[in-house]
Parts: sequence; structure tokens; C-alpha cells
Amino acid sequence: MASNNIRTGENVRTPIGRSTTLTWKERVEAYTANDELSGVTCAVYSTRDAKNVNQNTKCICGRLARLHSYDGDSKIQFRQSKKWVADLADVTPITVYGQLSNGARFIRCDIEANPFETLAQLILDDVGNTPKLIASCYGGAAYFTMTDNLEREFMNGIGHLAATEGIWVLTTGLNSGVSRLIGHGIHRNKLLSNNKWKPVVIGMNSWGTIAEDTRSSLSSKGPSNQPIVVSPTTQDGHGNKAKALDKYHTHFLLLDDGRVNDYFDDNHVNNYLDDRPRNIFVQTIRRKTNCYSVTIIVDGGFNTLEVIQNDLEAKRPVIIVHGSGRLANLLGDLLLNVGENNPVGQSKIKKHLKRCEALCPSTEKEQNEVVKGIEKVLEVEHRRYLSVFQLGNDVNLTNTIFKAVLNTQTEHESQVQTGVHDQDQTEFKPEEPPDLLKLAVRWNYVGEEYHVFKHYKNARKYYAGLFEQALKENRPIFVDYFLRRYYNPLDTVEFSINRINGNKPSVDGDKKVCVESSIQFILKVLYKSLKEAPVKQWCLPGSIEDLEENYTKLIGPFIQSFYNEKNGWQQFKTDFSIFFSCHNYCQCVSSRVGQERDSKSYVRASPYGEQEILRDIFLWSVYAGYVDIALVLLLQIKSRIGAALIAVGIAHHLSSACSNPPIRNTYREHRTIYEQYATECIDACYKRNEQLACQLLLREIPLFGNITCMQIAIASRIIPFINTVCFDQVLNRQWYGQLDGASIKTISDSFNLIVQLALFGFIAPISFPYRPADGKNETNEEYDYVQDGTAPHANTPTQNKQNDANQHQNVVRDVDGIEDQLTTSEETKYWRKWMQFHQSPVVMMSYQFVSLKLNYWMLFHMRSLSDPVHWTEVYVIVTISATLIEDIRRLIVEYQTRMVERWHKADLWMLIMYVAPYLLFYIGIGIHFGSADDADLFTAARFVHFDDRSGIISSNTSSANEIAEAKVTHVLLAFHMLFVNILMLSLLIAMFNFSIMDVQDKNEYFWRYQRYELVREYFEKPSFNYPPCSLLVYMFLFIRFLKRARQTRYRIFKRLATKTLDIKWTDFEAAATYEHARNLVENKYRSRKQPDISPDLIERMQKDIAKLHERTQHLMNGMEWMMKAIERVKMSSEARPKFETTRSSDS
Repeated sequence: MASNNIRTGENVRTPIGRSTTLTWKERVEAYTANDELSGVTCAVYSTRDAKNVNQNTKCICGRLARLHSYDGDSKIQFRQSKKWVADLADVTPITVYGQLSNGARFIRCDIEANPFETLAQLILDDVGNTPKLIASCYGGAAYFTMTDNLEREFMNGIGHLAATEGIWVLTTGLNSGVSRLIGHGIHRNKLLSNNKWKPVVIGMNSWGTIAEDTRSSLSSKGPSNQPIVVSPTTQDGHGNKAKALDKYHTHFLLLDDGRVNDYFDDNHVNNYLDDRPRNIFVQTIRRKTNCYSVTIIVDGGFNTLEVIQNDLEAKRPVIIVHGSGRLANLLGDLLLNVGENNPVGQSKIKKHLKRCEALCPSTEKEQNEVVKGIEKVLEVEHRRYLSVFQLGNDVNLTNTIFKAVLNTQTEHESQVQTGVHDQDQTEFKPEEPPDLLKLAVRWNYVGEEYHVFKHYKNARKYYAGLFEQALKENRPIFVDYFLRRYYNPLDTVEFSINRINGNKPSVDGDKKVCVESSIQFILKVLYKSLKEAPVKQWCLPGSIEDLEENYTKLIGPFIQSFYNEKNGWQQFKTDFSIFFSCHNYCQCVSSRVGQERDSKSYVRASPYGEQEILRDIFLWSVYAGYVDIALVLLLQIKSRIGAALIAVGIAHHLSSACSNPPIRNTYREHRTIYEQYATECIDACYKRNEQLACQLLLREIPLFGNITCMQIAIASRIIPFINTVCFDQVLNRQWYGQLDGASIKTISDSFNLIVQLALFGFIAPISFPYRPADGKNETNEEYDYVQDGTAPHANTPTQNKQNDANQHQNVVRDVDGIEDQLTTSEETKYWRKWMQFHQSPVVMMSYQFVSLKLNYWMLFHMRSLSDPVHWTEVYVIVTISATLIEDIRRLIVEYQTRMVERWHKADLWMLIMYVAPYLLFYIGIGIHFGSADDADLFTAARFVHFDDRSGIISSNTSSANEIAEAKVTHVLLAFHMLFVNILMLSLLIAMFNFSIMDVQDKNEYFWRYQRYELVREYFEKPSFNYPPCSLLVYMFLFIRFLKRARQTRYRIFKRLATKTLDIKWTDFEAAATYEHARNLVENKYRSRKQPDISPDLIERMQKDIAKLHERTQHLMNGMEWMMKAIERVKMSSEARPKFETTRSSDS
């Protein structure tokens, strides 16, 4: 037949589900040997009677005499029978079973032998998994139709239903009607999804119903493991297309009682289906597996009432797809109109029945029978098992299915199935969730106001397993539901590790699981659930080392380890191996994936809090591409801005490394979402408190490896975030340091600053304004916190300062960060303010500029060594050498302090541009000192110095050689300008992949990026580091380094976090951004009660509108009468106004 004409190779396909040792053929033969399965055929005629009877005689079984395959003694006494009975058939060995070319299994067996117990076990063995829900879909006629929108929703819903692991779908299996629609919907969903579960779609029908050619093809091959190609179908004598098997089903149960075409009436028009086999099969599956069941009615004729009645008697839920046609529309209208507890009278049924011409019976007797059947189905006690899916009113079909199953489970049934007992909700042990709740998570169904959990007492004990499932299956609604009920994810860690290792992890009284157990959960549960890495260049981590390498590469080398403390040598070895690792990271770490390591020797044994586990789950969700879960977790993470910026960096690296366009575009979209989130959060903080918002950008975030928001924004080039007002304000404030930059507004203020610079700042503490204290926020109380930061008590500002000072002393860190004046300017000592003046970046850059310009001028006066050595030559050499030392010192300090956000592996070639000027300078110096006896060599030295320092060499002489050199100098200058203005611009365009218009559009970003580099560079320089005086500074630092046992202190562009300050910053950020985070989650991921718009409500609204229209018309008529009366008595000389008569939309 056409639908099964799929030609494949000779090899047999693997069984559905788990791979097993027995094939379908071997399983059937095993059951047959035990007399559990048998065949049947009509015995009225036999092959022995070929010469004694007319071979064209039609048997009561529906076959011609010559088509009988029975080879025993024929039952001649039944040849005149007018009604089929079971005695007309005889049991035969089962011979028709095997597998089709599309991999589907099939079997023909005797229905009278009650084979359903064996058939159920046969499919269970073949699939390898027990079902959690079996959905029967029946009712559609061979050529039924429904609206495009409803058909699309139905196919999507059924496809999603069958794609869920543990769901079996049962249909008639024919290539027509609803079974064909279901098969195509499941097949399409399978092709478009990455679901590894192979759907189980069972077709159950009568052997005599399928097409004769199909029966011949299935019978001709006999028992075999080789795939069978079924021949195309033909049309019968009445012009109806013969029934074929749908090619997208996985199993076919062909039940035989010896007849053919036994489900058709005498006119071969109506297909009256006997529902007893389906009913018994579903009951058998439920009894053997304790699964749930549901029946979906699409379209349907009067025979479908039998299907519904059987389900209602067995207390199985039934869903009516309203709008699919015929019986489904009739029952849907009645259920929607009568309400839940109102009986349905026969008069109302007859009224609705007349509206459906396709269902209208031909005789009054048939009509009465149908009315009674419908009335029985719609009895009040059956209403709880009947649900209506109506497109537009219901969310989707899967939600309606789950709601129907859930509502039919009484409280007693839920307690029996899940083992619920009355107990105190605060005293419970996590338990494995029941199948129904697992199914709710899998279908992402929570119901209106989360009523799915209201059917279980103490449902909180199932949160541990359900939270893990919600994470792995990307169900943000459930993740948000659990976290909003103050669920601690560490309970899931304990539950999962218990299940994996069989032993209880170390947990203290505060429910804080040690770091080893949490890392085990992240690696073995979450990352393994991804099956494969979303981007091939970044493999799934198999150990803590792999996880930290991922973080370092995806976030940046400036991040410190989350889990251990490394000394300098250990950090260097780690960075060296990461930096020089091969490009294909998968090959580097693939040998380590899956290896078990002793994490206790690697991880510090410190308690692991709720924020830490939320951080690790958040980073996993960003890596996995679960942006919805990431946004839900951001609501629970207090340091939301830093977390969102890190997510931008991870998404940026993954999108850049991905070669798959859809995945690359997905991560680019995620990057944009995280960028917008971080930008809106910092804007919200800035609106609340500008002072604290500026501190947030530079403060260390201990939760994320002591990074700052500015570091990750600069490293990942997050343009929207860098272009915020708060970012610009931070640069403005730090550019002036402790000086009050806001007071410099006029020319006189600028002149005052120049005077202070000229006087070397000696009168600045007295005559120049300083910035007011930043460390105290008068709008907030100061608190000191206990160990977990949850029990605050008020402290005085003096106590807080002392606490911070003590914490700085206790923390061994050789760095100094950004400090705020903790006292007013009048109380600050003179020398302290003088040092603050010279530590200001604007002051340091001013002196640096003067020093370099002086060095630039000194370069003009270089002379031949035939003259005495001039002091300017020494000055130039010392200045350039000091600059080189400073660059080397800066690189070393940046690496030691992890301030390497501007370091990129792709920019290694830029080292040539940094090294070349110094290399050319010292080559020129060598040539210069070697030119005592060779004037031409001195000329070459000057050219080298020119090319290095971009200077113009002059001399007091005016010889021909000097003039020639001047001409060459101008030529080189022109070449230099051409190189800078054209080639360098082209280089920038190539590097950033922007057009010139894009560069102009992003000039603000480039300006702030360069300002950040400039401010940070001069902030971290040692005080008075102006060449050549900087040599004295380096000598002082070196002596202090030796005196302090090879330890020295550096300034870094951060606000160092003490315990009190970290709590203060974190609490302010959490409070200021909570409204934005909450609104985002509420609008996207929280369940809302759907408005009740029933047909009764619509009808009442229409009646009210009609009454309003009628009353308005009466008012208009009255006004018209009054205006005519006024006109008759001539009360006004003005013409009376005209009123437009309103008309209803129906008229």
C-alpha cells in the first residue's frame, strides 16, 4: 500500500526503546510455544472442498469460498447460517507477525482467545519501559475535516504528548481519519525536536477491516525478522479507498475472529466499531503498570458513544475536542451550556441534535436511542470525567489532558498512589515524586494558581526530585514556583547525591552541604543531563578542573576560582595550560571527562550556602542555553548585575565559537537579553541612589570570584552597559580621585587646577575642593551581620569603621583598592590630602604628559659622540628605560592582581606593536654610541630614533647632507601620516568588523572604553611615577619588597569587599533591582487564572447589549418627540438638532 511503501535495507531495525536481546519474532514465538497466542480462520470452507463447491460462493465471513485458507475439515452444517457465531471459526497456529519496512511491529491473533494480557506484556517487553499514561484517540471518520487552527493545535498537542517519555498513544492504526492525523502529527514533532524518546503509537483494529492487498502482503511473507514492504492500496467495488495501515505507528495489533469487513454495515457506509477490545486492552495495561489513562474524542459518530460509555464506567477521563465536528461538537455544546451540576434533558439534546445534520438519525426510533445514549453519557455523576477542549479558551491540548487526569484523581486515590500520610509539614524527608507530578513537570503544567500541588498533602517533600527534573527539562515555571516558596536547592543536592552514591553527604544543622557534594551534583546530574555540549569547542566538564577551565575561558582570566585557593605557582601553571591549550578544547579534555577524581584534595572544605548553589545552577543554565531558567534564577541571586554580565560573556564566547548557525543565533539572542537585563538593573539602581550605584560597578563580588561589573563589561565589550549614565559617572568621579571634579566648571576653576599642578600640590589641601565622604549612606542604617548574614543588629558608624579596619587586617591581601574618605575634608590630615592629590589620575597624567613632552624635546638635541656627552642624552635614555620598566611592572602587577580583563588571546600579535618602539629605540642608541668615527652611522641612528619616537631631528649646521636629511625626513613624515591615518583606520575596521558608519555610531562606546583604560592605568600607577623620577620610586618599592620578605602592595581599580561592605552593597542591589526582576518573571513565567468566557457568558453579554441598545433607542425616540414639541411652540429661533438613529450590528 502507498502509506507503507518505505523501502529500507535488509537489516532489522533495533527495538523501540531499550536495546534488547530478543527480537519481535522471537518474543512472539516464545508466547506461541506456551499457547498464549494463537490464530483463527473461518472453517466454513476448506481448501479440501475446492472440487466440491462453487469457488465463487460468498461465505458468511465475507470471503469467497476460494479465498479460504483453512485446510481442515470444513464445517458444512454452518454454510446456511445467517448470523456469524464463534463456532464458525477454528483455531490455527499464529503465522502473521513480523515487522514492516518502517520498523513497525505487527501481529495477527485470535480475539476470542482473550490475548490482551499477552499482547500487553509483549509490547511492554518490546518497548522496555512501562507507560505512565496511555491515551486513546478515537472518533474521526475516514474523511473528517476540522478548521486549520484547530488541526494545527491538535497535531502539535498530540505530537508533544507522544514525544513525552512514558506516554503511549492508542488509535485504530488506519491511514484515515483521526489515526492518520495523529500519526502525521507525531512524525512531524519527532522530526522537529531533539527528543531521544521514540514515541510508542499502537494501532488496534480488526484484521478484516484493513485492505485485502495489505492482508495479502502481511500474510505472504510469513514469520520473519526481515522487513516487509506492504503493497499499495486499491479501491473497492464501491469506490471507497480501502483501509491501509498508517506508516507512522510503531505497533499494530490486528485482532481476528475469522471474518473480513465485519465492521461495515450492509451498505459499506458506516464503520461501527466494537470498542470491547480497546476497553479490555486499556484495563489490562492499567492493571499491569498502574498507569493513568485518558480518551480523546475527535469528531465521531454514534458508535463513538460506546467508547465514551466504556471509559465512564471504568472511571477514565474523556476529553471532547470541541469544534472537530459531529458528536464532539454536540457533546461540547451541551457540556459548555448546562454547567457542571445541571442535568441535561432530552428536549435540549434533541434541540442540539437537529443542528447537526451529519448526526441526525433517519428514523425516530434511532433518534430516541441516540438521545438516551447521550443523556446517559452526560449524567451528573459522569461530569467530573468529562472535559472539553475548546480552541481559544484553553491554553493547549496537553494542559487539558493533564487537567482531566488530575481532576479524576480523588484525594483518597492520590494518597494511596503516593503514600501520603498526615504529618507535620515541617518534618518530612524528601521522597521520590509520584508519576503524576513528574508528568506535570514534563508537560510544564501547573494549572490555575498551581492547583496541581493541591491534590497532595505535604507536597513539599517531593520538591527535591521535582526541582531536579524541572532544571534538567528546562521548566522555568516550576523552578520559579519552588524558589518562591523558599525552597533551598541544597535539599535537591542532598537528595540527588544520596540517590547516586547511596550514602548521605555531610550536612550541618543549617542545611549547608559541603562544596564536594554540590560540585558532584553540578557535574554528574546537571551537565550529564545535557547529553552533548551545545557548542563543540566547549565540551561538557567531567571534573572540577574542567569546570574551572570552562569558567576561565568563557568568563575571562580575571575571575578567581570559586572552589579553591591557589598560590601563585599553582595559578601560573593553570593559566599556562589554559593559554597554550589547543584550539579544539574538546580533544584536550575528552580524556578527562567521566574520570572520577578525589575532589577533597582539590576543594576547600567550606560550607556551601544557598547563593553559591544558585550561582552554579545559573552558570549551568546559561551554558545549556536555558535562558528562561537563568532569568528565574536571577530573581533569587542577590548580585544580579554581575550575574547578568557574566551571562553576557558566556553567551558571547559560545556564539563566537559555534559553527552551527541556529545555535549561534540563539546564543546571540541570549546575549542581547542578558545585556538588556543588566542595563535595566543598573539604571534602576542609579535612579534609587547614584552614590551606591556607582560603587556597585567597581565593588568586588565575592560570589563570582571577586570580579567587578566594569571588568566583565570591558572584557566582553558590552556596549549598552558601557553606554549607561552610571558607567560614565563612575569614570568621571574616579578620573579626579578624591578631588571634587564636579566643582571644576569654569575657566577659573581649571586655572586653579593648573596652579596647583605648577606648585606641585603643596597648597591643594588648603585651597582646592575635595570630594565629600562616599563611605556613608545617610539614607540607610548600618548593620553588622552574623556568620550567615541573616541576623542584623544596628551599629554606630564608628563601630562599622572599626569592624572594616579589623576585617582588612584579618584578610591577607597585598592590594589596596579604591578608598573613600571616611571623614570630612576639614578633619583629614594635610599630608594625607596632599598624597590624595598626587594619587588622582588627572594629576598623574598631567605630570606624565609634561615628562614625556620634555623627553620628546630632548630627543631633538641628540648630537654625534664627537661632541661631549650632553645631559639631554642621558635624560632621554633614563626616561625611556623607566617607561619600559613601568610597562613590565604593569604587566606583572595586572597578572598578579588578576586585572587582566583587557588581555585577549586573539590580540597577541599586538605585542609586536608594543615591543617595536623600545626595540627600535635601543637599536638607535647602540648605533648612536657607535657613531663616533662614522657620521653616516650617526645619520642612520637619527633616522631610527625618528621612526621610533616620531620626532623631527634638527641641527645647527646647514650643510648639503643636513638639507638632504631634512628632505628625507619630510618624506618619512608624509609616509608616517599616511600609515597612521589610512592603514591604522583600516586596521581598526578589520579588527572590530565595523564599517565607518558603525564606528561613528559607537563613538561613545569607544570613548568610554578608552577612558576606562586611561583611568585604570593611572590609578594603578605608584605615586610620583613620572620618568625619570620613577627610577627612585622603583628603588623604593624594591627596598620595601625585600624588607617585607618579598611582599609588596599594589593599587587596583576595585572597591575591596569587607564583610560589612559586601552585605551593604549586595542588599542595596537586591532591593533596587527586585522590582524589575520580579516583574519580568511574573509577566513571563507565572501562572494566571484564565478568564471564564463560556458560551453562557457570551450569550448573556449579547442579551445585555441588546437591552442597552433597546433602551437607547427609546431614549432617542423620546428626545426626538421633545424636540418636535419645542419646534411646534417655537421656543427657539435656532433650527433643532438632528439625532442619528443607532442601529444594531445585527440589523
